[in-house]
Amino acid sequence: MVASLVDVMKGVTLGPSPAANIDALARCYLDFALDNKRMWNLLFTHYLPQGATTPQALHDNVNMVSGLVAEVITPLMPKASRTEIEIAAKTFWASVHGITAIAVTDKGPSLNSATAHVFLKQLITTYTRGLTAA
Repeated sequence: MVASLVDVMKGVTLGPSPAANIDALARCYLDFALDNKRMWNLLFTHYLPQGATTPQALHDNVNMVSGLVAEVITPLMPKASRTEIEIAAKTFWASVHGITAIAVTDKGPSLNSATAHVFLKQLITTYTRGLTAA
């Protein structure tokens, strides 16, 4: 499932606007999860048996997503080091994932599948403003 998500995200058409690109990737992620709620919840509520290691393919796919996000935020952080960009990308994506994780359960009193795009837009607006102000 994560490989399918990565394929869908790689297919997002990116343009000249970093903020629009961030928005497009984040919406793609959220929409994919909302369209695949049961599998999404299964993936993120599953625990590996004690002593088992996370499959390398999962690490690789997560790193691909982080790389896509780092690529689109780089223009917003022209003075940042590669490490700072990677941390910013992972921090932002953890926030997108948090919104997504709550939305797919439909258990949030104000954040749910019907309101998730509003929360996501607020996150994107606030985060990109912060990156450009830094």
